[in-house]
Amino acid sequence: MRLSKDERLRQMFISRPFEWIPLNEIMDLRISQYGRAVHTFRHKYAMKIENRTEYHREDGLTHSWFKYIPYEKQQEMFA
Repeated sequence: MRLSKDERLRQMFISRPFEWIPLNEIMDLRISQYGRAVHTFRHKYAMKIENRTEYHREDGLTHSWFKYIPYEKQQEMFA
């Protein structure tokens, strides 16, 4: 069975806890509404997902990352 785009993103977070994942890797999953997916994960699955952005003067772009921080209970659920 093929996973949905949202489920592939959720699996990416679960498989890489505490790791800052750059937005370009998330975009590689072809999820145009990644913000909606992250919102769903935070509220439906009670996942703690942080995000950060940095503006780089060198290239004039803003770079973004997301990090999943599992709660102890969630670590047991997904282990």
